[in-house]
Amino acid sequence: MEKIKSVQLLINQFSLIIATIFFVVSCLYKNFWLILIGLGLILYTSDKIKKSKEK
Repeated sequence: MEKIKSVQLLINQFSLIIATIFFVVSCLYKNFWLILIGLGLILYTSDKIKKSKEK
């Protein structure tokens, strides 16, 4: 059970890195909707990480 939680946490942290890269690239292109999607992805994945650490 503990191993599953650590794998889920690793996947969530990896997706947070991908969301951050997506956000930076969308800022470089100055596309408003992509920036909003990137911010949403960052907030969503960081919330998932926070919830998985609390359990």
